[in-house]
Amino acid sequence: MDWQDFYTRCKKKYSNDRNLLFMIEKFEKVYEDEHFGSNERFRNLFYSSNKMCRKTFFNFKKYAVEFYEWLYEQGRVTLEQKELVSSLTYEDVMSSEEIDRYYFKSLHDVMSLIDSSQSRLKENCDISILKTVSVLSWYDYSMEAMIDLKKDNLNKNKNSITYSGAETIVEEEYMSILSDYAEQKSYISSAGKVFYYVPSSRLLRTNRSEQVNPNIIYQNIKKLNSVLGEYFGKNISLVSLRNNGEFYRIYTYNINHQGDYSFTAWHKVMYQKWKDKYNFDSDK
Repeated sequence: MDWQDFYTRCKKKYSNDRNLLFMIEKFEKVYEDEHFGSNERFRNLFYSSNKMCRKTFFNFKKYAVEFYEWLYEQGRVTLEQKELVSSLTYEDVMSSEEIDRYYFKSLHDVMSLIDSSQSRLKENCDISILKTVSVLSWYDYSMEAMIDLKKDNLNKNKNSITYSGAETIVEEEYMSILSDYAEQKSYISSAGKVFYYVPSSRLLRTNRSEQVNPNIIYQNIKKLNSVLGEYFGKNISLVSLRNNGEFYRIYTYNINHQGDYSFTAWHKVMYQKWKDKYNFDSDK
């Protein structure tokens, strides 16, 4: 295979894309795979190229289409295979593996897994931060909003969070996690060392800063995921937790109101996969 030819071809079309070499490395690996050409193998290529948002998918797909067009011109793939890649949608590549790894039946399951992983963590990790961002994500708070939240935004008596003019009602179990963390003065690392938080009005803070930054949150998630993946076959993704929480609320709403919650085509596909995974319809 003359990969330089493919590189030159793409370079002419997408000269400013810094991801070009990364994409080509992915294609080399999938082409060398013994199952190359199977529909499922190509869907897995999208999955294995990191947790994809819709924008990333379309950026990746343009190279995939170019790759299969190039292979077709050389007689290495069939017309059917080439057209399959062109027709793939974002929903197609959100496989059951995505649900298995990143989605949970309930927020209680997320908290239980974090607790179960704590003794296996070898690196310094703030479990309180991990639980807090998981709860907030489940209740549809973005990274920007989470970082901006202040302790005063919490109302333990009402089990609610008031932020940017909107009130979010939180189940008592998870409100306790947030309010307990707000009152914490320190935390004990997995190595048994005590770290004291910098005094702050912000909910999310560290032993070094009054306000946490996204890198600290993602570093903690990465450490947790190394354990979750190895021992439990699961991973935490804040984006998926936001979707997961919405699915849970959609299901609860439909049960209580006997009606349809309005959502997009993507939600319909993933929502049904999530219900199938956890046999929600059999609970009725």
